[in-house]
Amino acid sequence: MSVLPKICVGAGAFAASLYASSAAFALEPKQCLSLDKMKAALAAEGQSILIIGDRKVINDAPELETGVRVTRYMNAVTSNADFTVGYQIEGDLPRVEKSANVCVRAKLANIRLYDARKPGTRKAFLFGGKFDAEVREKETAGTRPVIIADTVHTASDGTQQHGLPMVMFWHPKGHSATIYAVGVGNEPRLLVFMGDTELSASAVKWLDQTGGAR
Repeated sequence: MSVLPKICVGAGAFAASLYASSAAFALEPKQCLSLDKMKAALAAEGQSILIIGDRKVINDAPELETGVRVTRYMNAVTSNADFTVGYQIEGDLPRVEKSANVCVRAKLANIRLYDARKPGTRKAFLFGGKFDAEVREKETAGTRPVIIADTVHTASDGTQQHGLPMVMFWHPKGHSATIYAVGVGNEPRLLVFMGDTELSASAVKWLDQTGGAR
């Protein structure tokens, strides 16, 4: 995959450029840092934002006219320049506000960025079984995989082991997104539902120049 240029997202308190020299994994899942410390940690690994939005949590709220309350948390996927190391991160406030703390929800490897603006189901999107049915159903509505990556965890011996694949779907016009794990038996496991989701400007530029991952 071609090297990704420096990324900067225009909106949101966390949407600053995060680019420096590449490094091995330093952050771990469930690790939380202040916003400034998380920026510094990501920058030290050469991380930049690929896509950013708000994870939406819907709870019953009978006191409201709508009957539900929607809480939003900034959620983003980052990558280093050669797409070998990345993270899914989440703040404690919506993306348009400045989160006090940001946590690592997953660490990622072998990140592939696809152009979800273009129709068509690629072989790379298909893992088999029910997951393929999910991909094809979403395609009919214009929702397509935008990021596929391997999740990474640290084994008891300290080595980095790959876990379940992660697939992020995105609807470019609706700015909605979902994150799935490809479960055992290729079951689609919905992990995150997002709104107000957009690619960074430099990610768009890279897609325009390269056509996306192959």
